[in-house]
Amino acid sequence: RGFDARTPGELNFGNYITRLAYPVTLDEAPIGATDWADTDGLTPDIFIVTGERILKLRDGTITEVGSSILTNGATGIALHDSGAGVPFLYVAEDGLGNIERMALAQTVATGTGALTRDKLASINGSLYASARATTEATTDRWCMITFVPPGADPFTAANWSSRTLVGSPTSDINAITTVRGAPCIIKPEGIFIFNRNTTLWENRMPGWESMPHPDNGRGTATLG
Repeated sequence: RGFDARTPGELNFGNYITRLAYPVTLDEAPIGATDWADTDGLTPDIFIVTGERILKLRDGTITEVGSSILTNGATGIALHDSGAGVPFLYVAEDGLGNIERMALAQTVATGTGALTRDKLASINGSLYASARATTEATTDRWCMITFVPPGADPFTAANWSSRTLVGSPTSDINAITTVRGAPCIIKPEGIFIFNRNTTLWENRMPGWESMPHPDNGRGTATLG
């Protein structure tokens, strides 16, 4: 039910596992997964984030990390450096709460300050996120992009850049990915790539503007 897109230039069928016995009843579909290590820092695992749960997959067996270890339902995940050379699994939770992060020890902490985010992506050492306008009003769309530069701690609100509008202010950012190392934002009305010369997010799929769909880009993979 998926593809392995990690090899540049190739698209392969996904893991040989076709069916898993889940230890819990899932409230929501998984929103993402990532390769990481177990608490020993060596044993390879795959962590799957779904709702308020983080599941750990090893050798075809799933276990849950803690019990509904997240405070709110997850909307975005990214494995990213804390700024001190230490990786964490960062989890965004829409407007329900601040970013949380799981340490290698599989403990979870919550950020403080204005850190409500929706989608996350770690690109070239920076952590990118979709955000609302600075008012944080619940009626605002997740139409803004903000990032933390390499070497900065995402848990410090002041380390995030100012928010920049991408495309229409009335539609949400559905995915953040990368094309040849450049950040790429996918929205219902287009695929946007940052132009360093004009300092603008340019729509490289303008045909979508005449037929936008709210689900455009929700299932996204980069082939490098």
